[in-house]
Formats: sequence, structure tokens, C-alpha cells
Amino acid sequence: MQFLLVILLSFFGSIVEMLSLGSIIPFIGIIVTPEKIFILPIMVPLINYLGITEPSELILPLAIIFAGLALLAGCFRVLILFCNLQITFLTGAELSNNLFHRTLHQPYSVHLARNSSNLISVISNKVNIATSVLSAWMILLSSLILLSSIVLTIVLVQPVISIFSVFLFGGLYSLISLFAKKKLHINGQLIAS
Repeated sequence: MQFLLVILLSFFGSIVEMLSLGSIIPFIGIIVTPEKIFILPIMVPLINYLGITEPSELILPLAIIFAGLALLAGCFRVLILFCNLQITFLTGAELSNNLFHRTLHQPYSVHLARNSSNLISVISNKVNIATSVLSAWMILLSSLILLSSIVLTIVLVQPVISIFSVFLFGGLYSLISLFAKKKLHINGQLIAS
């Protein structure tokens, strides 16, 4: 249930992020050429609602809208991160409780044969590793949802440049990944042993 909440928050956060990115263009446009933004059909309802008569009067309302959306998007990111960490730590605590419960309810002869401090150390380390992996996957999932919405917004605004950029940066990222793969594998083997 909590995992679905994080996914839902990620979708809402991505929508707010799209709105925030979409508000950059009118904001920059009103600063550079207020006359062109003033005559846009999409701006007419806002202009009529606020009773604006001059193009320069649009700067403050659009700045407030842009700043509000950017602040709301930042708040959503912090909330999503908080929920990710909360779920991760609760899952780690539950996993730890289950492991200790199973360990404590073993026969007395098993306890005599084991070193309890060693057992506690192993359980703690493995739970920390599992918690770290879960946290990384949760953050990756919410980041992918956010990235998808940002890329979609940019593709809708500037399709040619954005598609070129996605292929360029995606290709660079793939090359870096290929070069770093061997080093990561070696480091993973060292950590695992």
C-alpha cells in the first residue's frame, strides 16, 4: 500500500514538474517580449481574470505562477524522497525483526553452537545491505517516472532538439556505463566477499 502511495506521489510530482517546466516559456517570453505573450490566446483568460491592460503587468503574475509551481515541484520531490526513505527503513526494521524472531525461536542446542555476537553482526550487515538496495530501487523508480515526464514535456515543446539531446546524452551515458562496468563488477566482488 505504501509503495503504491509513492508511485502515486511520483506521478503527481511529475505532473507538477511538467507544469513547472511548461511555465518557464511564458515567463521568459514575458520578460523578453511582453507584447507577444500578451496576445497569445492561451493567456486571454488570465489577462481578463486579472484585469490586466498592459503587457508589462503580466510579469508579476507569471513570476508568481512560475515560482509557485517550482516551489510545489520541489516540495513534491522532498515528500517523495521522505516517503521512499520511510518505506525503506520500515521494511528494514520489519526484516530485522523477522530475522531476530526466527533466530531467537530456534532450539537451545542451535544457540549453544553459534556465536551470538557474530550472528547479530551478520544479520545487521545483511539487513543494511537489503535496505540500501531497496532504497536505491525506490529512488530509481520515482526518478524514472519524473525523468519520463520531463523528457515528454521537452519533446512536446522542442521535439527535434530534445530527441537529438536524448540520443546524444543516452549514447554518452551508455559509453560511460560500458567503461565503468568492469570496475563496478570488481568492486562488487570485493564488497561481497
